[in-house]
Amino acid sequence: MNTLSQLTTPNLKTLLLLPLLLLIAATLSSCATLKKSDCLEGDWATIGYKDGSAGRRSAIQLEGHKRACAKYKVSPDKPVYDAGYKKGLTQFCTKQSGYAYGVKGKEYFGVCPVAMQKGFVSGYLTGLDVAMHRLSAEIRDLRHEELRLEFSRGRIRHHHLDKHNGKRNDKDKRKDHRKHRDRLENRIDSIECAISSRRSKLWTMKRWHDAWASKLNKRL
Repeated sequence: MNTLSQLTTPNLKTLLLLPLLLLIAATLSSCATLKKSDCLEGDWATIGYKDGSAGRRSAIQLEGHKRACAKYKVSPDKPVYDAGYKKGLTQFCTKQSGYAYGVKGKEYFGVCPVAMQKGFVSGYLTGLDVAMHRLSAEIRDLRHEELRLEFSRGRIRHHHLDKHNGKRNDKDKRKDHRKHRDRLENRIDSIECAISSRRSKLWTMKRWHDAWASKLNKRL
């Protein structure tokens, strides 16, 4: 297995956590998208523009706005929203914007018009390459730190025996060693979680990259 495959293949712990992460994401996505003042002001052109310029999906956003404003007995003006959304897309769907979007490690949902999609996706793939390279470097650095701490932990375990006469060190020293070892183990656990999180993100971004690269080669 090559290095990239090792970095991007999720472990069992990551796979088991995926359902929980998806549930959290779904819960967050159900939160109100607009404040009371937004609903009452009813500037749907600006709301649509902001959603479009951020690369959000109009159908999902509009449904969220509808739910958020229902309690104030306000309904979105869809034609006005759509017009603002399209203007926002002209700002979002550029090669430069695609690059910035990819560097941030965000998922692209294919919202750009066909005529603008190729340029955006080209920049997006380059940006994802940068983001994945950074994540890979972070994983390597974390792994090196983990190995260093594991080595230190091993030395502490062997230090319980006095190297001269084979007797155990005095009680205070053993207590200090245990505290130090516990701190190391907590730090190692924290690093392992950080590595797992980054590997999961890297794996996800690689899927996005491969999917859009395939579409770019076939149709765009």
